[in-house]
Amino acid sequence: MSLNYAPILFTKEELVSLVQGRWLQNEPKGLLIKGIFISPEQYSPQKIFIAAGGFSVQKRQDYVVKILNKGVVTAIIDKEVQGLPCWSSVLLVDNTEKALESLAEHARRKTAAQIIAVTGSVGKTSIKETLAKILAAQGSAFSSFGSINGGVGLKNQLAILPKNIDFGVFEIGMLGPNSIKPRAEYISPKVALISSLAPAHIKYHDGMDSIVKSKADIAYGVENKGSVVIPRDSVFFDKLYAYCRTVSHNIKIITFGEHESSDCKLIAFTKCELGGVIKANILGEELEYRISLEGRFWVLNSIAILACVKLVGADVTLASEMFEYMQPESRRGERFRVELKKGKVLELIDDTFNANPASMCAAIQLLSDRVKPKHGRKILIIGDMEELGADEIKYHCELKKIIEESSIDCIFTVGNKMQSLFSVLEHKEAYYVKNSELMAEELYKFVKHGDLILVKGSNKTAMNKVINKFFTKTKKDYIAPIKWSLKREMEGVLR
Repeated sequence: MSLNYAPILFTKEELVSLVQGRWLQNEPKGLLIKGIFISPEQYSPQKIFIAAGGFSVQKRQDYVVKILNKGVVTAIIDKEVQGLPCWSSVLLVDNTEKALESLAEHARRKTAAQIIAVTGSVGKTSIKETLAKILAAQGSAFSSFGSINGGVGLKNQLAILPKNIDFGVFEIGMLGPNSIKPRAEYISPKVALISSLAPAHIKYHDGMDSIVKSKADIAYGVENKGSVVIPRDSVFFDKLYAYCRTVSHNIKIITFGEHESSDCKLIAFTKCELGGVIKANILGEELEYRISLEGRFWVLNSIAILACVKLVGADVTLASEMFEYMQPESRRGERFRVELKKGKVLELIDDTFNANPASMCAAIQLLSDRVKPKHGRKILIIGDMEELGADEIKYHCELKKIIEESSIDCIFTVGNKMQSLFSVLEHKEAYYVKNSELMAEELYKFVKHGDLILVKGSNKTAMNKVINKFFTKTKKDYIAPIKWSLKREMEGVLR
C-alpha cells in the first residue's frame, strides 16, 4: 500500500546539497519534492525522475527524453543529454546511483518511523502488504512499492520514506550469497521478519545452508536492541538461530510457530471453508481471531505479522481483528467469480506471480482442502518453477506425492520442466500442455459449471494468461467478495 497523502520529502536546496549537483537547465524557483521514481511503473509528472537503475535503459538518451516529454517537471542525470524539452528542469550529478543513495540515507536518518523489514522464501510481498494495511489502521504507514525488494529500486523506496510517519514496512529480496546484508544495513529496521526458508533462487547458491545463511544476514541490519522474528517450526531452525546469534550487536531473537517453545505460538486452528478461527499467544498475550485468507501458511503468517505488530508497540488485539477482512494480493491467491453464461459459474484462484517447491505445495494443499461444489471438479494448472538450479527436474517430480494424495480431480502440467512431472503421475487424470498460451485455449474449452480452478507457476511462465482468458471486462470486475465461494453460491448461501 502507499500513502494517501504526499508530504514534502526535500526542498530544492536540500536536494542540490545532498546529491552535489548543478542545474543544467531551468533551475526552478520553488521546487518541493514529493516523490522520486526510476522506473516507468511509478511514473508521475509530480515526481522527480532519477536516471538510475540496474538496467542501463534508464540512462539512455532516448529514455530520458521520453520520460521528460511525458510532463515530468524535473530530472536528475549524470550524462549530458541532447534534445531535452526546453521547459524541463534538469540537475546534473556525477553519478545518479550515488545521488539516490544519498537521498535514501538522508530519508532513513531523518524519519521518525518504526521500520520493519520482511524477507523469506515464500510470500514476502503478501506479508509486507498485509502488515502495512494493519499498521495503517493505527497510524500513518508506508510500504515499499509492489515487489521491489533489492538494489537501486529498494534505495529509491527508502528515499521516499517520509520524515513524520509512524511505520515503514520494506521487503528485502535475495539472489546470491551476501545479497541481503547490505540491503538490511541501509534500511536498518527495528524489527526484521524471516517468514520462511525454502529452495527459492537455489540456482544462485551451493545449497540450502547458503540460503539459510543469506536470510539470516538480515539480522546485521537490525537496530541495536531490535528484534529478528524467525520460524520455529522450520527444519533449518537450529542453523538459522545460530547464524542470527553471530550478530555482534544486541538484538532479540523472537520465534513463531506451532512448536511448544515458540515465543509467538499457534495454540489452535479451527478450519472453515474459507480461512478459520485462530487461537494464539503473542509474546504472552492470548488472542482469538478469525482469518479469511486461505491456506495453512496464512495461519502462521498471521502469527508472524502479529509478532511484528507487538514489537513495534502497536495494538495486537486490534490488529488481529483485521484478518477477517483481508483479501489476497494481486496474483497471490486472488479469487475470481467467472460467469460462463447466465447461471453457469466457476471459481478461479490466481496464484501466478511466482512459484518454488514450498509455495507450490502450499497451493496444492489449499486446493485439496477446499470443499468442491456438487457436480464440479477441482482442477490444478501448474507451470514450470524457475531458478531451481541443477536439481530442477527432481523438484518438479517431487510434487507427485502431494498431488496423488490430494483430493484434486484433474491436473494440467505446463512447460518443459513440468513435463517431467506429467511423465511420473499415475493415479490422477493428468494432461501436458506446452505453454501458457495453449493452456489458456485448452482450459477455456475444458471447463464447465461448478469447476474450482487454481493456476500457479513462476512469473516467467506467464501463467496469468490462463486466468486472463476468462476476463472480458476489467479484472477487478471479477474479484470475489471476501466470504463468497462457488460452493456457497450453488447452495444459495452468499455469505
